[in-house]
Amino acid sequence: MYAAFDLATAFAETVLRDKPMRSADVIMDYRDLEARVVVELKRGPDSRPLRLIKLYDEGLAAAHTDNRISARDHYPTTQRWADMFHAHSIAADGIVYMLRYMGARKSVALFDRCEAAVAAGVSTPLLEHRAFASVVDLFNLAIDRG
Repeated sequence: MYAAFDLATAFAETVLRDKPMRSADVIMDYRDLEARVVVELKRGPDSRPLRLIKLYDEGLAAAHTDNRISARDHYPTTQRWADMFHAHSIAADGIVYMLRYMGARKSVALFDRCEAAVAAGVSTPLLEHRAFASVVDLFNLAIDRG
């Protein structure tokens, strides 16, 4: 499961990651946006803190890698890294990494083992989310109602 600390980061990581970023406007299909839901996460029944591997700042050196680990657009490579982190004896719940397109922002990939530590909170249709208008402005989105 992917998570982020704000809507713009979540949007960039899940919706924009496969969109061409070469034009002035990013054209989005209204039906695609209408089908998306934003789910806020909360503590689950096992209310322990999450154990996350820090893949930014000094965490990169500790993992013997550099920021290319989160800048790669080659999923087999990044999946192998995730598999290694998942299998490590520290039993981390996931990783925190810098976004490829928004390098100052962090995103989280959660492993299945944290299922009891997180739970779904409030679900809001993306188009109705209080921060959606600011996401449209931030990314200069054009929405095609086609």
